[in-house]
Amino acid sequence: MHYEKGKRYHAICIDDSGKSLEFDLPMAKPEAIAINTAWTNKKLRVSIAKSEETTLPPSMMLVAHIRGVVLYAQPWDANSNFLDFDEDFFPAGITHFLLIDGNRNIHSERLVFSLPQQSLAKASVIFDKNSYNKRDKIDMDIALSDFTGSPLKGNFSISVTDMKDVQQDTTSNIVSSMLLTSELKGYIESPLSYLNDNKNSSFLLDLLMMTQGWRRYNIPEIIKGNNTNSLRYEPELGEKISGKVNGYFSALKGGKISLLAVKDSLIGTEMAEVDGKGKFFFDKLDYPNGSHFIVQAQNKKGSSKVFIELDSLKSYPQPRLFSLPPFEEPKIKESYLTKMDQKYTIENGMRVYNLAEIVVTAKKKSTVFSESPFYSPLTSKVLTEDDVNEGHFVSIFDLLRRLPGVSTIGDEVQYRGKTPMVILDNVPEESFDYQRINVEDVKEVFISPATSVAAFYGSAAANGALIINTKKGFVQRNRLNSNMQVAAPIGYQQYVEFYSPTYETEAKKGNTTPDLRTTIYWNPSVVTDENGKAHISFYAADATTNYGFTIEGVASNGNLIYSVGKTSVGDLP
Repeated sequence: MHYEKGKRYHAICIDDSGKSLEFDLPMAKPEAIAINTAWTNKKLRVSIAKSEETTLPPSMMLVAHIRGVVLYAQPWDANSNFLDFDEDFFPAGITHFLLIDGNRNIHSERLVFSLPQQSLAKASVIFDKNSYNKRDKIDMDIALSDFTGSPLKGNFSISVTDMKDVQQDTTSNIVSSMLLTSELKGYIESPLSYLNDNKNSSFLLDLLMMTQGWRRYNIPEIIKGNNTNSLRYEPELGEKISGKVNGYFSALKGGKISLLAVKDSLIGTEMAEVDGKGKFFFDKLDYPNGSHFIVQAQNKKGSSKVFIELDSLKSYPQPRLFSLPPFEEPKIKESYLTKMDQKYTIENGMRVYNLAEIVVTAKKKSTVFSESPFYSPLTSKVLTEDDVNEGHFVSIFDLLRRLPGVSTIGDEVQYRGKTPMVILDNVPEESFDYQRINVEDVKEVFISPATSVAAFYGSAAANGALIINTKKGFVQRNRLNSNMQVAAPIGYQQYVEFYSPTYETEAKKGNTTPDLRTTIYWNPSVVTDENGKAHISFYAADATTNYGFTIEGVASNGNLIYSVGKTSVGDLP
């Protein structure tokens, strides 16, 4: 369509149910200049659209870049109607075109997606057999090569699943994630559908470029040379713990600040110096999650007549959760549900269903009681020393989960979905570390509702308070010296190898325990040799079915790796 000057236009959109919505379109600007792009016969034609009355500003330049790397930057020939680029000119991904005048003002922008076949690696899979019997060993040889057939070294993940129970993902893969969705803004439903090799997918992909594009850099300022050297987020090289020593500063002359990393046992030590203002820091701390750091200050003779304070650990930004459009609940295959039910029964016996919390409103004489000043008649349950002795709890978290409304996720404790205040032996605690407490030292524990404890601590107790009272002597045994503090930052996660059973002997093959696996094999890091080859092996389960495999990764030259296929197990009809 063509705009007519002075007229207003609107669009009417109708969904499948017949409901329609009307949207006003912006007024036409006769002075506007726009970039048009179109793929034709494996060439990208770039042209400029403008009204007949509009003249191009002097020194107009066309710039194309991909992820900040400039591909093209040349003056635009005002006498030319278009400019053609060969398909092979563009790397894989989204290319950003800009039309810039002599004063470096941007007049128009356009995104274009390209996926040349030479940017993808080929993964060839050869099985040692055409089909397998139950519990047979399966050997796979995988060879990587580029589009010319030359070997490629690479690193990839592989998953093998029972196709009767688990469908292979047809909505996204490593190609659509790295080249498409990571470069666009907002939620994209079924991104892999845009990469199908047909005209309709290409048309829809081009519409996607014009509706969900975004700038990851402040391009107008960068083009004008207004760069910034400051980073909003510094490169993460490890955890950082800092603090300040107060008190007898002279006592630290020749002294030291030490850090001990503990996880079940001592796993590392660090040393730091104090500046003239008593400040210190440890950086690039690289330890597994669950590690505790004991920071201690001493003078040259080992005296501890100082007070040490730690700065707050950095907090991580909350993730942005996009509202997704309504969708149908996925249909879980009946065979998968049956297999999971059998597996649960074999491993756990009778199935137990944990019902959601039930609140019963009735007048009943309370049988719980505590001498704590924070006890309230509204307290639903008090766990006592007798409960601890009878429960044989492994940790404090096991005990706390017995309180109504309390849940634990890792080292975090919540009451009705929110974080309660913690009062230990009548003293409020901030950033409380529950692992300080041995469950056997607990005398009583209960929840004091906000309506009761807020009278003492106001808004700080808006989510209620978790009251923990310990046996005599706990505080004395666990109180830290003034020259010592404990920090527990988030560390890196340690990997756990995927379990895959082996049937190397006839006795193992004849074991009567059913093998009900749905994920047969998974390896997140398979590395090929210099010839681009890798070998893996695993054992089949008991079902007569097809196994589907998915390979995703990156080759040494940057080519993306993606391959899917299948093999059969048992006598399929």
